[in-house]
Amino acid sequence: MVSMLTWMQDAVVRPVAGMTKPDSTTCLTLTRTVLVALLLHLAATETYYQIEHIQGMKWDSWPNAVKQKWILR
Repeated sequence: MVSMLTWMQDAVVRPVAGMTKPDSTTCLTLTRTVLVALLLHLAATETYYQIEHIQGMKWDSWPNAVKQKWILR
C-alpha cells in the first residue's frame, strides 16, 4: 500500500500540483478525464486504507456516508 501511494504521488499528484481550474479546462478532454479518474482513485484508496487499517473496520461495516460517497452503484 505504501509503495502504491508513493508511486501515485510521483505519477499523479506532482504533475497536477499548482494546476488551476482554468489550466484544467484547457487540457484535452481525455487527458482531463484520466487525471480526474486517477485523483479520485487515489482519494478512494486512501479512504479505504484509513478505514480498514487505521480504524479497523471491515469492508461491509463502513458508515453509510462513506459508502454513498465512494462505492459505485
